[in-house]
Amino acid sequence: MNIRRTVTKALKGQADQRFDIIASAFEEDAPATMRVLQMHVYAPITQIDRWQAIETIGQLTEKYAPENDELFRNIIRRFILQMCEESANVPWASAEVIGTMLAHDSKRQFVEFIGPLFYHAGLNEICYPGLFWSYVQMAPRYGDEMQEFLAKALPFINYHEAEARAYAAWAFREVPYAPAAEALEALLGDDRSFPIYENGALQEYVISDLAAEALEKCRAAAK
Repeated sequence: MNIRRTVTKALKGQADQRFDIIASAFEEDAPATMRVLQMHVYAPITQIDRWQAIETIGQLTEKYAPENDELFRNIIRRFILQMCEESANVPWASAEVIGTMLAHDSKRQFVEFIGPLFYHAGLNEICYPGLFWSYVQMAPRYGDEMQEFLAKALPFINYHEAEARAYAAWAFREVPYAPAAEALEALLGDDRSFPIYENGALQEYVISDLAAEALEKCRAAAK
């Protein structure tokens, strides 16, 4: 099997067949499969196959990490190190990759990386959108564990780039967090639109609309 060709073709192919094909590649050559998937995450946040690669990494984590701890743990470490780099493009997708792996951490074997994810993502603005996206993905499994870190992420809501604001508003609409309400108010006048990745597709949203919905839900959560 040509791992690179197989994985690349699967990412661009039918969604219902994607995971099974890539899982077969993983079982033949796990390190090579993970390397190819990581190659595809270094793309603009609006590129769909980037997100498909990220989601597949998460799915593989759930199925294979319990028996391949070192392989998956080293991938998390690699992306944390990338968030420490000063190069403008190195950290692309770091928060998303770590977030999807934690979201699929079925045995809770990577819980110690929650704090480093929030800390290092907070040091690099390019990671803000991915941190907010990861918050939503991780909430069902690690909602309680994230609470101590969320307050420090609130200033990122008002970062001037549209993608950070859109993902922040979307995140707190999906998983309300009462203390976020004040920061969300500042987004009510931002009528820029941006595509959000959800349910396997990119959906265009207006930031002010997302902020209004998120604000309502966060205020309700405070009662």
